[in-house]
Amino acid sequence: NLGWKLAAVLRGAAPDGLLDSYHGERHPVGAELLLNTRAQTALMTTYSPEGQALRGLLGEFVATVPEFSLTLAERMSGLSVVYPPAQGAPAHPLTGRRAPDLRFADGRRLFELLRGGEGVLLDLTGEAAAGLPGRTPGTVVHTGPLAPHDRDAWRPVTAALVRPDGHVAWAGEETDAATLTRSVSGALAAMTGEGVSAGR
Repeated sequence: NLGWKLAAVLRGAAPDGLLDSYHGERHPVGAELLLNTRAQTALMTTYSPEGQALRGLLGEFVATVPEFSLTLAERMSGLSVVYPPAQGAPAHPLTGRRAPDLRFADGRRLFELLRGGEGVLLDLTGEAAAGLPGRTPGTVVHTGPLAPHDRDAWRPVTAALVRPDGHVAWAGEETDAATLTRSVSGALAAMTGEGVSAGR
């Protein structure tokens, strides 16, 4: 979270004010981590018959209830972290969530595109980036459809902006090219903190 923001500010691709978003995004995550750590510590260090029974019950849930074990794994790994939308960015069910390693019809994968430390604009229709003026600093543009399996999972998304840390900054379902381009421009500005006060 902080790494990509520092890099963007140092490269001149974002104003200093972007760094102010770190606390708002990470403080709740840290509080949740502390709560989870306390719960795990209590669970593992309670040797009473009740504590042993609780460990046994949770172990059974992990082994027999896939949704429970998936939720637990996501929480312990940090993959369940959902950041709030940037100020001025519209909310979408994907916004703030960690993006999966999407496959594109051309064989490339999202995580390959993120390796360079820049955000990725997924232009799934070929129209989202068409109206953008030239190169977008700090952002790689990938134009083209998703592979069939991922296309079905992300339908009806027409474009998405993925932050360098792999979280979705914005996702849109607009089909009108002009509206889509305006939405992408707004999302890029919100992600990089454009218009955020530099005074701290």
